[in-house]
Amino acid sequence: MTGSGSNVEAMKARQYLFLLCSLVVCGALAQEPPEITSHQAEVTFSSRVNLVSVPVVVRDSKGRAAGNLRQEDFRLFDKGKPQSITKFSVIRSPTAAATPGHAVGGRASANTDTAPSPLPAAAPKPPLPDRYVAYLFDDIHLNWEDLVRVRAAAERHFAESLAPTSRAAIYTASGRVTLDFTEDRGKLREALLRIAVGPNAEQPADVDCPPGITEYEADRILNKMDSQALAAAAGEVSRCLPGVRDPAILARAIANEVLGANHINTGSAVSVMAGVVQRLSVMPGSRSIVLVSPGFMVLSDLRAQEMEMMDRAIHSNVVISSS
Repeated sequence: MTGSGSNVEAMKARQYLFLLCSLVVCGALAQEPPEITSHQAEVTFSSRVNLVSVPVVVRDSKGRAAGNLRQEDFRLFDKGKPQSITKFSVIRSPTAAATPGHAVGGRASANTDTAPSPLPAAAPKPPLPDRYVAYLFDDIHLNWEDLVRVRAAAERHFAESLAPTSRAAIYTASGRVTLDFTEDRGKLREALLRIAVGPNAEQPADVDCPPGITEYEADRILNKMDSQALAAAAGEVSRCLPGVRDPAILARAIANEVLGANHINTGSAVSVMAGVVQRLSVMPGSRSIVLVSPGFMVLSDLRAQEMEMMDRAIHSNVVISSS
């Protein structure tokens, strides 16, 4: 019995030992790392393109850089193999006459030279004009002798005394000759030679009879009702035309013609002068008008226009002188 009980206990002990070993082995197996592991990482793809900038400057036969070229005017080669141009641009320098270009290709590029070509030395600027003189020739009231004399004097002045900073203009009272401000002596001389004498309105046909009725006397007869002036004019009519029945009536008619011609001729001179004053009023520097005239009579019908012209000249600092 004893032996038999011992065997039973021995068998139970082996069962416990086997179970213990199974637990140990299983625990050990559970602690070992797996033979195959997985790891997730971000995949990165890279690509490389070679762009090379090639500066190019094209010059003409005179050595000047040409800036009017386009992309299709260029061909690129790398070791004899043609390359495509993917980008082309023109780079312009604000101070250079050359207009360079720029191009970029697959492995090579074209780019005009950004260095400006040498510029010629800048010419000195001419001095700015600071004096304006308008010469107004009264071709209505001047006679030929006076016109020839003053024209020669003006031509000599333009040739010898016209400063580089001065500008001269020529106007005529009749409006038939006009030359705006210039420094060209040839144009000034040509304008002077075109001036001639002759009134806009003719005086009475027979200027020798009566010879004494002038603009002043005509104004006295018709506007001032001067009986003495009328009597003097009637006496001249009787002397020239002895058969006239009423010389005073004829004298009045002649005086009316004289005043009508004076209104037209003097009105033209005053209007032209007013236009010259207006032209000068916007000019810089010194401004003046030289009136070349033997003189003319401004009557009451033109007095308001004359005063308006003088006021504008004063406010615009335009000096009017006569010769």
